[in-house]
Amino acid sequence: MTITDLNNVFQYLTLGLLFVNVELYLRSHNLFSKVMAYNLLIIYIILNLINSLTIEYLYHERIENLYLSNFYLIFQFILFTYFYLHLFKNKKQKIYVKASFIIVILILMIQYILTPLSFFYFNLLEVLLTSFPLITYSIIHLYNSLVTEGKFLYINAAILIYLTASTLIFILGNYIRGIDRELARGIWLILKILYSIFLILLTLEWKNSFSSHKMKVQ
Repeated sequence: MTITDLNNVFQYLTLGLLFVNVELYLRSHNLFSKVMAYNLLIIYIILNLINSLTIEYLYHERIENLYLSNFYLIFQFILFTYFYLHLFKNKKQKIYVKASFIIVILILMIQYILTPLSFFYFNLLEVLLTSFPLITYSIIHLYNSLVTEGKFLYINAAILIYLTASTLIFILGNYIRGIDRELARGIWLILKILYSIFLILLTLEWKNSFSSHKMKVQ
């Protein structure tokens, strides 16, 4: 089996996992619809599925779809910023989250105002700006969980592992793509494997936090 074949396998595997997670989280809607963390996660999963299906359709129609990554990175950054802002209780940590959000949005707005065409290309600056704060939030939440009862540890681990690795892969892939296309395919395969792990951890989060009738989060 070639790298291209494996890429296709994991592409459809991730789509399948997204459908599974949408079904599982919707199943818990009646019980947890008033829980902010639940609402943010289900919005993320549904938007993610829509984005992935759109990318898949455009790919098969041979239509440029790279610009959709910009939408994905921005809505991921906004939703998970609000997710951690809701989880953090420490005032300084909340201030850090709010300040990081404002700085990132301002920088991206300035970039797109000055170079609007950059929205239609792979934007490495956007990858770094939208991923690094989320990584730091996940580390802070991990630290908080050592001294208080930890909540949403599966999704926190998913964010920490996936965003750290994917950011490095995006940086490497941006340079390797023009040098060795076969190696670049291998790197994107690793990214898809990591994303599959991310979605599996999201499933485990549903099982741990939302699958039973007992309310585990407030």
